[in-house]
Amino acid sequence: MNIVTRLNQLMEKGESICLATVIASKKANIAVGAKAIVFGDGSMEGNLGTEQSDLRARDLALTSLNEKKCRAVEI
Repeated sequence: MNIVTRLNQLMEKGESICLATVIASKKANIAVGAKAIVFGDGSMEGNLGTEQSDLRARDLALTSLNEKKCRAVEI
């Protein structure tokens, strides 16, 4: 299933979610365009390339969900 279809399913169900997307990277193991869906409970679908980047993105996504704000951040 592609990510857009999955996001639509989750939004239709009223899930609290955040889409984390890599928009720039200097590291070979973190690809531009990598995406992960972060749920309000901290669980994730997908990954951004490294455990460290996933954990940081999860923490930032949870903050964004709690504040109900979009943001671009550097990890």
